[in-house]
Amino acid sequence: MREADKTGCRHHALSSLGSRYALVCFFDVLSAIICGLSQAQENKETLSVLYSWHPNEDVCNSSIAKCVSLDDLLSSPDEYQGKCVRTEGYYITPALFMRKSDLHRRLPIQNEKSAERRLGIYATPSQFDELIPLEDSEVEVVGLMSNCEELYQDNAIMVLGYCHYSLGPIIGLAIK
Repeated sequence: MREADKTGCRHHALSSLGSRYALVCFFDVLSAIICGLSQAQENKETLSVLYSWHPNEDVCNSSIAKCVSLDDLLSSPDEYQGKCVRTEGYYITPALFMRKSDLHRRLPIQNEKSAERRLGIYATPSQFDELIPLEDSEVEVVGLMSNCEELYQDNAIMVLGYCHYSLGPIIGLAIK
């Protein structure tokens, strides 16, 4: 199930989640769903678990992306909020890092020492599959800049992926 929101981005509902991702977060999701469903029944709201976010092709693609260094994106994330950008960094699921040495820190996605040198990535499962062989190397990505706080809007009772563990700037990869 895919729904477009007001930013022109697509959210993938939990029903299309791949089994390997579901297993990793099963207990967190289960407890959030139980709490959220009981709350939703009382308030008659529709709640969701967000695990994937990316821009529509007409909002962001490689032909309209502006080249911006990862350092600039991370030092001024508000300046690039909602902008389509192209940047490079060292990749480890699910983030880009300014320094290769940050990839090898204990729990790199949660490590506070590298928080200001890290950009969270959201993408489709197939895009992440394409990135897996590129782990530990420098990659170029194109996508729409946002932040974790934005993903928690629109009745999301839980956001999986990068923003489940960290806060800060993120990029939703453009579909090729």
